Amino acid sequence: MPIGPTAFWKRVHLGEDTGVELKEVRFRGREVAAPNGSDLADGFAAFANSGGGWFVLGVRDDRTHQALAPDQLDSVAEMVTEICADHIQPPLDFNLQRMPAPESGDGGVLLVDIPRGAEVHRSPGGFFRRRGAGKRQIETAELRRLLQARARSEETGADMQLVADTGVESLAREHWRRYASSRSSDSPEVMLAKLKFLRDDELGTPRATVGGILLASDEPREWLPNSYIQAVCYSGGTRDGNRQLDAQDIGGPLDEQIRGAMRFVVRNRRVAARKDPARTDIPQYSERAVFEAVVNAVVHRDYGVAGSRIRLFMFDARLELI
Repeated sequence: MPIGPTAFWKRVHLGEDTGVELKEVRFRGREVAAPNGSDLADGFAAFANSGGGWFVLGVRDDRTHQALAPDQLDSVAEMVTEICADHIQPPLDFNLQRMPAPESGDGGVLLVDIPRGAEVHRSPGGFFRRRGAGKRQIETAELRRLLQARARSEETGADMQLVADTGVESLAREHWRRYASSRSSDSPEVMLAKLKFLRDDELGTPRATVGGILLASDEPREWLPNSYIQAVCYSGGTRDGNRQLDAQDIGGPLDEQIRGAMRFVVRNRRVAARKDPARTDIPQYSERAVFEAVVNAVVHRDYGVAGSRIRLFMFDARLELI
């Protein structure tokens, strides 16, 4: 987020901390001679692997500015862009802002604003995190926890991602007990962890997983707003709000959503009949086919994409599942 020069320089004059690092820039001709590109990459990744922060290029250790000329700022910005795109994996998100230096004409410094990464980033020196006013390499056990928390482990699928602001209390016992062994004497926390409905975040706080919320919460929409099925039955062959015959937003745990969708289809489908010699009903749609389609939809959809709720539309002569 852009910041004004006055607030920016007040923050710089307070010095380095977990969220701010200051770097002097030295040139050899038109080329940046220092800081070293690999060191910068390690520092950028450390911010992204922690809570994010500012990397200010053009400020000395004594917190005085260098007032880099516009062409020098161009060179520094080009170097930063190359580092974040080519020397950090996966490539790093960042924002650049040129801040005018006080009483220096057209001179200034470059603010590299690095947000907290959604993934774990590797730089030339390995994996780093920000600690205090510096960086340190991440130990193996901590790296494993961080990978799991940010869903980049090969063992971690979308259903294992953590849901913010959740905990044990977010999962209803009446729902998750259906998946647990009746012979187990484990505590709820241990049982939920075994079911992969609960995992610790990078700070060690138990959080419900996406799978846990979808299968074992009373109403997944409380945390995952699009986790429901929107069902509408129309008269005719087009989506016309004036010709709705039936409409329902189907929520609850996924198994209840599937049953609710099936009830909606059965309630609104047409049923023909013939006598051969006894009466035989011929439903418009096969329940087995619709069931498999609905199950595929709830299993394979991306619950992290805004506006991607499942939509079930029925018309006179067809059914659409989106």
